[in-house]
Order: sequence, then C-alpha cells, then structure tokens
Amino acid sequence: MRRVEADIISRALRDAGGDRRLAAQKLDIGLSSLYRKLEEMESLAAGRIDG
Repeated sequence: MRRVEADIISRALRDAGGDRRLAAQKLDIGLSSLYRKLEEMESLAAGRIDG
C-alpha cells in the first residue's frame, strides 16, 4: 500500500514540476501532510538501502 501511495505522490510532484504546494493541492492534502509523507518515504528508502 505504501508503494502505491509513493507512486501517486511521485507522479503528482512530477506533474506539478516539483512544486510541492501545487502537488499537495492536486492530491487534496495539506502541504505539511505532503512533507510528512515525503519524510516517511525517505526513511523507508533509507531503511531498505541500509538494511
């Protein structure tokens, strides 16, 4: 499920040209929620690399 969420967020960021505020609007979530989700994604990716 997290992989699907990560794909959706990545696609929204790409479609928004990297503009996180616009991506959050497109996803209908708050900007702080987007930042939190991005942090979670980075932590998971780092865990996979380190683990």
